[in-house]
Amino acid sequence: NSWAQLLRARNGVLSHLFPTGSSVAQTVTQTQPEMSVQEAETATLDCTYDTGDSNYYLFWYKQPPSGELVLIIRQEAYKPQNATQNRFSVNFQKASKSFSLKISDSQLGDAGMYLCAFASLTVIGATERGLQKPQTSVLMQRSGEVFRVTRTLRGNRCVFWREKTFFSD
Repeated sequence: NSWAQLLRARNGVLSHLFPTGSSVAQTVTQTQPEMSVQEAETATLDCTYDTGDSNYYLFWYKQPPSGELVLIIRQEAYKPQNATQNRFSVNFQKASKSFSLKISDSQLGDAGMYLCAFASLTVIGATERGLQKPQTSVLMQRSGEVFRVTRTLRGNRCVFWREKTFFSD
């Protein structure tokens, strides 16, 4: 059996992460369902945003099962070229307000939840897996075993647990 990994992109919108005086709504949206990707394949995660600002930054973060957010890549809105970082690249379309992440040559370590985020001088916004639905999971498969790592948001606390399930081919 080959390793499979799950890249998580979940429905969610969060606007005005921090209060501002701006009257323009700033939103970041990810609507892709979870996806399973084989090693060495390419994965693309979609993100759209809405802003009235002209100068801003867009980010992709990864949250592995350990729970720590890791910055993968950043795009400045004023730069016409798409950002690249090792196996990660973005397709930034300012006119259509689209910001996709492309992961080339996928590896097992790429499994996790992915977060698209927006920042300007006045507003910071992000879509967070699990803000609208309080429970999220990451699946990884290896040789007939499924490991499910689940995070439940309870107020400002995160509770983690791991469940191991065996299955036959």
